[in-house]
Amino acid sequence: MSIKQIVICDTQKVYVDRLLMRLQQQKERHLSYIGITNPDDFTKEDATSSLYLMAEPFWIPVLLEGIEHRTILLSGDYVPKWLMGYPVINKYQDYQNILRGIFGSELWNDFFAQDNKALQSSLSITGIYSPSAHPDVVYYAISYTKRLQKKSLFIPVLQNGFYIFCSQYEVQKDLLDVLYLMDMKGENFDLRGFIHKVFDVDVILPPFVSGAASRLGREQIVNLLRLVQQRTDYEEVVLCFDCLAEDYYELFDSFSKKILLESNGPYARHAQKQFQENIRLHYGADREDDYVHVELPVTQVYDPDQLCVSEMEERIC
Repeated sequence: MSIKQIVICDTQKVYVDRLLMRLQQQKERHLSYIGITNPDDFTKEDATSSLYLMAEPFWIPVLLEGIEHRTILLSGDYVPKWLMGYPVINKYQDYQNILRGIFGSELWNDFFAQDNKALQSSLSITGIYSPSAHPDVVYYAISYTKRLQKKSLFIPVLQNGFYIFCSQYEVQKDLLDVLYLMDMKGENFDLRGFIHKVFDVDVILPPFVSGAASRLGREQIVNLLRLVQQRTDYEEVVLCFDCLAEDYYELFDSFSKKILLESNGPYARHAQKQFQENIRLHYGADREDDYVHVELPVTQVYDPDQLCVSEMEERIC
């Protein structure tokens, strides 16, 4: 069926309005144009006659529900040209390049071919690749997963370090197999292979820019510890913080499994003294801009010099 409408899905209304205006100036008069700014308003109606331009977090219904229609992902960061079988366009390029990418013969012919094996294979994915790992993306990913009652593996990949606000979602045993945050460079990446071959941990809480205790909350930490305590298929759990108040130490006192506590500053040193048998500790260098050091088996994946806390505070806060 031929395309009758182009649907732009992006939470940034200004961007949607501008792109709609540019699209309406094109010669394709037979096309209608629609803008959606709320992911909850997304619907699969008339999908067979629509071309979707989707920015995060609109990616989630496409990736999780396996929508079998024409979809181009819009990204604010650099990502591979093809992502899980879907073509990707950097939405912050100039509009002419975007339009050229949409209506260009190479992208158009490759993507809309009925025998597109890349698209078909992408419909069975078990993970989510997010170039920015914005909290909204994680939130909607989990919302759709709950709705579909799927047990999914979440893989937020951050361009600039291990920072994300985890207080916006809950860690549930029936939802997550592994939650990890990592810094990844390069476009060719085997997600499943990396997990099985490299990571030997099951749960990683990301460090926070400041005040992990206040950001995450005592109750959520307790729930997480109960969750991992019930698992019998591993011996070590990894908890990552940039700082941890002393009143949280008691949470780890009776924890039977070994804990790798990623932290920095005097709190970390105190924790190491108190729970030396149960905690292996690493913390940042003694300097004003202490960074959180996360120990990874593959060193080339992680560059600690890019994780200056002061810089990340400016970006996130």
